[in-house]
Amino acid sequence: MGDQNPNAGKGPKAQQQQQQPPKIKFEIWVNGYKYVTVNNPNEPVDDIVKSLEKRAKKIRHIGEEDSIERLQFKSADDLEVSEMGLDLTAGDMKQLLENKKIVALISTPPPQPLPPPAPQPPPPPPSLGPTPPKMPCWDWCWK
Repeated sequence: MGDQNPNAGKGPKAQQQQQQPPKIKFEIWVNGYKYVTVNNPNEPVDDIVKSLEKRAKKIRHIGEEDSIERLQFKSADDLEVSEMGLDLTAGDMKQLLENKKIVALISTPPPQPLPPPAPQPPPPPPSLGPTPPKMPCWDWCWK
């Protein structure tokens, strides 16, 4: 009968889908919130971080000025922590995961310094001595 391709006669898109490796699902914690991502095994971790950061800002789980600095693997008891390089791929990440959770570290820029206080008016010139309090003149009243 010969070799039969199940995608024979179908467009190139169907053939590409057949060749793609299965997607990998991750749970990544950002500022205490769980994000679920589904990625290709060849997708760089840097791209995953950028996508997470964009989603977290949109949902306001992190501030507009904040950024995801890096990802870490943490054991369930948080005693074991290891850094994840941004040059890894999602496939590498899956191999290193082994019963650990992935946590994103957030970088917040320092607050802007307060503007200098407004200049105060100059003090009044010093007088030669104490001036007596001004009393209203009632002379007009007695005339």
